[in-house]
This record gives sequence, C-alpha cells and structure tokens, in this order.
Amino acid sequence: AIFPKLVDVVEAAIQRTEDNELKILLHKKAATLCELEAQLVEKAVGHYQAILDIDPMSVDAIESLERMYGTLENYPKLADIYKRKARVVADPDERKDLYIKAGQIYEEILDDVKQAVESYASILNEDAEDLTAIDKIAGLYRQQKMWPEYIETTTKKVEVTLDPDEKKTIHREIGGVYLQELGSVDKAVECFRKILEIDPEDKAALATLDTVFTDEQRWEDLLPVVEKEAEISVEPKETIN
Repeated sequence: AIFPKLVDVVEAAIQRTEDNELKILLHKKAATLCELEAQLVEKAVGHYQAILDIDPMSVDAIESLERMYGTLENYPKLADIYKRKARVVADPDERKDLYIKAGQIYEEILDDVKQAVESYASILNEDAEDLTAIDKIAGLYRQQKMWPEYIETTTKKVEVTLDPDEKKTIHREIGGVYLQELGSVDKAVECFRKILEIDPEDKAALATLDTVFTDEQRWEDLLPVVEKEAEISVEPKETIN
C-alpha cells in the first residue's frame, strides 16, 4: 500500500527537522495521509496530538481530534477535547456550548458525576448566574441524593431568578428536601415562610406549615397559619345593590 510508505517518508522528515513550523506542517501531512487508511487512524490521532504538543492553541488540530474522537466513539477523549477547545475559543457562547457537550458526555455516557459537575461549573466560573449550568448541576446532585450540595446549588437559582412563581417553586423544592430527606424541620419552615413572603395566600405552603406545626405541636406558630387559611377559604359575599 502506498499510504503507509508515504507516511514513513513524512515521519522521517519530522525526525530530521528542528523547525517547529515545519514540524507542524509535516504532522498535518502525515495525519491527512493516515486518515485515508483505516488501520492508520490511531496514528493520525498521534500526529494531531503532536501538533498540540508544539502549539497548544492550534484550533485546527483540536477540531481534527474532535472529529476523529467522535468517529472513533472515544468518549473520554472527546470530552477532554471539548474542554480543551473551550479554553482556546474566544466566544463565550461557544465556550458554554463546549462545556455543556463535555458535561453531557460525562453525565449520559460515562456516568462520571464528578467530571460532569466540573464541566458545568466551568460555565459558572465565567457567569455565576447561568441558569442552564445551575440546573444541570442541581439535577446531578438530586439524582445522586447529594442533598446539601443540591440545596446550595438550588439556593443560587433563587438568587438569580426574577419570576415570583419560579421563586416559590424553588423554595418549595428546597423545603421538601429539608423536610423529607434531611429531617430538618426548622429549615423547611424557613423555606415555606419565604413562599408566604412572596404570596401570603399560597394554599400549598399554608397547608404544609399547618401539618408541620400540628405534628410538632407548635401551637403558637400554628395559630396564625390556621387563621390565614380560614380567611382565604371564606367566599366573598355578593354585593347587594
């Protein structure tokens, strides 16, 4: 076969030169030749990696490896190359997309929660209010039942969410975790009271506090809750003209 012989010639030329720019050109040539022969694909990868050893910022080499690792279904290397590309590209949105892609590989294919969280957290290093990254991390912590980490991450979401209904939903989720998973009644009560600060007539929050205070025999706390429940359950009388 002609391609392996040509590759040998180019590789010999690489060994003879000390000029880095020429080395890069020769590695590109060798990689291109290797890609034409199925049995030389791994060698092509080696040549692109060699380019990165010389020039760590080479987007061409990174994108070639991205393409090849995808074709080879080498997911650990593909996730690594996404993160490496993210450190090189200038556009913040592209960086975010690359960290999301890396995180999804760790999460969905490699089942590596730690690396997935690190990938999504890289987005927050640039934009601490990125809700996509916060949701991804919170989802992983919830799935793994890592409740303190889940609460810490989800609390960040409350801080950056503007919509009152969304804030209520988040407080409800955190309160439920405190109540059902951690057995921390006081912390749960704080969360449901925060819902009532937003919406004093939230029936679900009032009902939860009613149950909690009754179970805990906290009668002084229960009284205003029951009064509020009674107040909002009374139908307004029709006005008689």
